[in-house]
Amino acid sequence: MRRYVVPFLRSTLAGVLTASFLPFLFAVVILIASIVTGEPTQALVTLYVFVIALACITAVITSVSLMIGLPTSILLRRLGQYTKRAHVVAGVILGFLAFPVLFATTGDQEGDASFLLLYVYSALAGGVTADSWWRNTSALVGRSLKPA
Repeated sequence: MRRYVVPFLRSTLAGVLTASFLPFLFAVVILIASIVTGEPTQALVTLYVFVIALACITAVITSVSLMIGLPTSILLRRLGQYTKRAHVVAGVILGFLAFPVLFATTGDQEGDASFLLLYVYSALAGGVTADSWWRNTSALVGRSLKPA
């Protein structure tokens, strides 16, 4: 079990970096504009908002990876479908469905078209996380599946 800790951390880091790229880009543009216009308070607030967004992204990706990603990977292994394609497809589909399911369970049924970007973006992060997980664990699983 310990041998899977580092691959888990690597894969969640890959997902977090993917998901935080767009907020980082917006934050950099706002920071530069704030500094150029001479508003250091706005730059500081933007930095705080980005750090909070990064913490939320990290919490969501880590929890979804633990609650959905790892059981899915175990299921794929048990079914004999431990392949890169299976992991990436599952990661994209489950990443796309993560927010609609969350919104449905919290009672927020009034989604609009702007949420579609969030769903597609989370599908991208899910696919990257799943790909990174497969790349970091395929050798470990391959060794454990070989007959002794």
